[in-house]
Amino acid sequence: MKQVGDLENCLFYYLLDMDYEKTKKYNSLLINPPPTDGDKEVTEQVLRIEIEDIQIQRIHLKPQSTYQFRIEGDIYLNWLDQRLTWDPKEWHMDHFTLHDSHHIWSPKLKDFGRCADDPMACISTLFDVDLLSDGRIYSRIHFAYDSFCTIDYAKYPEEENNCCIFFSGYDPGVSLTFDLVPKEQHDMKHAVGAAPPANRRYMDSIYAMEEDHSAWVVDERKFNVIKIAPFASMQMLRVCVHAEKKMSTIAFALRLPVTIATLVMLVSPLFGDLKTQSWVKLVTLSLQTLCFLFLCSIAPPNGFAGVKPKIYFFYELLFTVSFLSILVTISMMALCRVKRSVPPSHRVYLFAKVVNRLVCCIEPDPGVSYQRHIDESDQRSSNLGPPSEVEYTQDWRHIYLAVNNLFAGMLFTLFVFFLFIQMF
Repeated sequence: MKQVGDLENCLFYYLLDMDYEKTKKYNSLLINPPPTDGDKEVTEQVLRIEIEDIQIQRIHLKPQSTYQFRIEGDIYLNWLDQRLTWDPKEWHMDHFTLHDSHHIWSPKLKDFGRCADDPMACISTLFDVDLLSDGRIYSRIHFAYDSFCTIDYAKYPEEENNCCIFFSGYDPGVSLTFDLVPKEQHDMKHAVGAAPPANRRYMDSIYAMEEDHSAWVVDERKFNVIKIAPFASMQMLRVCVHAEKKMSTIAFALRLPVTIATLVMLVSPLFGDLKTQSWVKLVTLSLQTLCFLFLCSIAPPNGFAGVKPKIYFFYELLFTVSFLSILVTISMMALCRVKRSVPPSHRVYLFAKVVNRLVCCIEPDPGVSYQRHIDESDQRSSNLGPPSEVEYTQDWRHIYLAVNNLFAGMLFTLFVFFLFIQMF
């Protein structure tokens, strides 16, 4: 092992001497970027960096934030430097590891936007530098940056979050272009750690974050190359993660009770007459109001950034269905109090009786108050009208009750169809 190490040192010093003979400059391998047109050095050149892979190692929330992420990972890359070539037959080795990466030029990939805001929050370090005999250099850059996050509240309370880091390379006299080697990018599952405690050391905070996690789960990572509009030759490497907040318990608490209550309200014709149905619907409206107040109590204090969550549309639909159902029931109760002297259509009357008795298993109850006072009034004023008035009024009550029941059945069908669409 010692002989191999000595041979690697001799080879590296040989490369330094060869570069000095060409450039007559010390530390040229460190200061100057690799030339791209043979042995000549130019003032402005384009160097191609191959990105082999980007691995995300750790993600956690920033302190005092509920959706801003700090991302740590590794960028595996390689580039070509013709100044670092040798004859593998002469030196009996075709590659070696450079233990000190500060002796050669390497691309400085940083997120300069974040570093300008907080330099202490920027970590970008070069590791594992391997040199091949053809001048190809393989390396790994470990990074840790606060990302730019945009949250989508459309699926609240299980909203989505997209966080990105924008890497760019700045070096006088060279423009970096990125070539992505992996064409397919696979999904990932990674729990987002909680924010590190402020009163702990760094490593203790890392261990604490690994034990405690937040509700966010990263399910996808992407990286691509983008161009800056004013500078056609300048490229940026964008590394993004997509996360979802997994809060199934709260999602069930906000949807399941009101859904069941609304379904019970829409089948209220099975409970009995119009008065019983009205009480069932008013109790259901109270339960819907309580669930909506719970939704408002857990909403973000700063709002939803101009986005209206889908669950708010869901509650709007529930309140609309409840309002229409209660309105029709109250209207039919009011019409049942009106005395009718004109008989309805016999076919309509028979259809109404079939709906009430065979489908809903109910019929107008003459013992309830909104019908009894009509009967008593008819007995007191029997000499003012024909004796068939009460019978016609009862026939119309069958029709009004059937209209209410059919309307409830229509709303029930539409609501179940809406729930089926939401599931898929």
